Amino acid sequence: LLAHCADIESALKYLASVRVVETSPLTDLHWAMADATGRSVAVEYLEGQRVVYENTPRVLTNDPDLKWHWRNLNTQVNLSPNFPTANEFLEVQVGGDVGAVPRTVGHGWNLYGMPGDFSPPSRFSRLFYLRGYAMHARPLHSEEDAIVLGNGLLNNVFIPRGVNAPEPTATYLDRHEYTPYGILKNPLHKTVMIRAYRNSQWKKLDLKKLDFSKALSWPLEDGSLGVEDITDKGAPAQTRNEIARGSDFEISV
Repeated sequence: LLAHCADIESALKYLASVRVVETSPLTDLHWAMADATGRSVAVEYLEGQRVVYENTPRVLTNDPDLKWHWRNLNTQVNLSPNFPTANEFLEVQVGGDVGAVPRTVGHGWNLYGMPGDFSPPSRFSRLFYLRGYAMHARPLHSEEDAIVLGNGLLNNVFIPRGVNAPEPTATYLDRHEYTPYGILKNPLHKTVMIRAYRNSQWKKLDLKKLDFSKALSWPLEDGSLGVEDITDKGAPAQTRNEIARGSDFEISV
């Protein structure tokens, strides 16, 4: 598609002109496509028929079908972008050192009930609500903002090897499903960023510089963990006010 198509419309026309055949269980996955105009679609092949959805929620995971995931978002409408204060009118003082109850203690309760497992429906819901709340509170103003948010969202659905129970009958890939790599795509600037499972340092490809008539490959892993030793790069410690305003961290020894 990258070699033959410039946007979503041309990609859909190209798919309509070819026959898509199943060669492995992976072809049952949804296909996500986006272009520089901001248009995002999802393509599924259901019962041998190509189905195209305008992906306005802008989230995609695996099975079930996409409409199921959309309807499932309705089951988490209790979530909120706001600090929970709805029960403050019930507050009463109790004895001892308990103080007022019920009251909100700590942060994060606005997301209470958000599914935390690694099933496709739970990952879909988390990405939809977390992405929406984050962009509502801090709108994106640059490519750097988008990369930082995208990195954080991918971290939230990163599956370590071994935590998902293996499917006993699975014969493809690794029986322990995990996240072998992560990708951030920028259709406007025609760049792709990728990180591996062991080495999570982001690497960038500029698609404008590639000749798609040539077959090229890049290794996901390079044998390292991508860890940089900064021991010898320490600077004189700042004041605590300066540290609070900036992004440096201080280690006391």
